[in-house]
Amino acid sequence: MEFKLGYEVYPFGMSLAVCKRFTDATGLDLHPVLMDYINTFTELKDASILDRLTQLSKLYPREVGCHLFASITDTESRVPLEEFQDATFRVSWVQSSRDDDLSEPWPLVIVGLAMQVNKYINDNLHVKKKDTSD
Repeated sequence: MEFKLGYEVYPFGMSLAVCKRFTDATGLDLHPVLMDYINTFTELKDASILDRLTQLSKLYPREVGCHLFASITDTESRVPLEEFQDATFRVSWVQSSRDDDLSEPWPLVIVGLAMQVNKYINDNLHVKKKDTSD
């Protein structure tokens, strides 16, 4: 999976280690945070883009969003937290025009990656964990 933020593309994954990194950094549980973004986005389906962005931005501070991005990004990428702080600052506002999907406001990026995580979990939840007692 991947997400696009501030004109960069970042590979990411979902694992227990990712969830632990996020909790260690924020004191929050990653799954409910992602569900909050999906839920709020869905509840605001008839709202303007500015209303959606305003409400999504109020869910959690931008710093929590930065830690979310840093926690889920593949560790091999070695992306520093400061890169996400800079990127989210640069894409904190709705632009009047965009030629690409690389400059989406960071709360909408979280909604998109939350949807990817939701699909990943639903597609893989039924897979039985291997018995490691042998």
